Amino acid sequence: MISKFWCNSMAAGLLSLVALCGSAGVASAQTASPYSSVVGQPTDLIVLAPGGAAYVASNTGLYYLPTPAGAPVLISGARQYRELAMLPDGSLLGGSTNGGVYRYNAGCTTLAGCGETLFVALGTGGGVYGVAVDPVNSYVFISGYDGDIVRRTDLTGAGITTFATAAAAVNLNGPSGLEVGTDGFLYVGDSDNLRIVRYPTNCVAPCASGTVFASGGGMTSTRGLARSPTSNIMFISDGGALGSGKVYTVGPAGGTPVQYSALAVNGIESIYLDDATTTLYVSGGVGSGSPNTYEISVAAAPSFLVPTVPTLTEWAMILLALLLAGGGGLMLWRRQGEPA
Repeated sequence: MISKFWCNSMAAGLLSLVALCGSAGVASAQTASPYSSVVGQPTDLIVLAPGGAAYVASNTGLYYLPTPAGAPVLISGARQYRELAMLPDGSLLGGSTNGGVYRYNAGCTTLAGCGETLFVALGTGGGVYGVAVDPVNSYVFISGYDGDIVRRTDLTGAGITTFATAAAAVNLNGPSGLEVGTDGFLYVGDSDNLRIVRYPTNCVAPCASGTVFASGGGMTSTRGLARSPTSNIMFISDGGALGSGKVYTVGPAGGTPVQYSALAVNGIESIYLDDATTTLYVSGGVGSGSPNTYEISVAAAPSFLVPTVPTLTEWAMILLALLLAGGGGLMLWRRQGEPA
């Protein structure tokens, strides 16, 4: 019979091995640099060209921005906006706090040329804080923060239906940013529950198949989401009235997010990832938030996704730790077998 003392000694050796190989779950700190400060109270942006043109949603309207420092062109000033999305034909969707989602012509740059129309009304559920397009299944998802609800419609805005609510298994509380992944799931920033919930996009509504994808890690308000279609890494903005001004990240399998960047401002809302240039764009937010938008390079993968390879010195230390643990265990085992 193998002694429990031998097992404990081996466990100590394995703990040494883990310590020497490095700990997982810690992302490298990233620095956010200002992208644009010409649109006040920004809440989301879609960058059309690296370092160039963008659409910016804000608390004062929707703007076309020809360059980061250029004069913004107002393309809709009638309402407050939150999250932006694009349809497969290139037309722009903007979710508003008045409960509507509005559509704008593809490539428009002026108020007259955007041809604003009401795409769909949320109905009961308060303001629209999230909009996401599922081009594979031809769906558009919208979230109602105040009504704890997510609705689904088609690419024309017809046939809106209730997709998920607070009464479902995961009990949504303040759903905000939405993101459709290439894996066939809708990810919901369940803001006031401090977590990310996901649903199969083609789930029969009302969907009862929601599961918690990510939670914990110090997040205080899960507002905006951005998921890389190539690496499947997800970025989460910790913003809103309770926000800490931080960006968190979590791997493809979900779990506990880790801090990726601190902006030193509260109020950040939605975020946008340009996967082609590996740049994350973060909005400053409303209220006490920053009047700026920021960019963060994500060219280096978070370290929790990068395997740590020990150096030759570390391998020698690992081998020594295992030999010591094994030798100590063997001595204890032999002593236990000796007659009293």
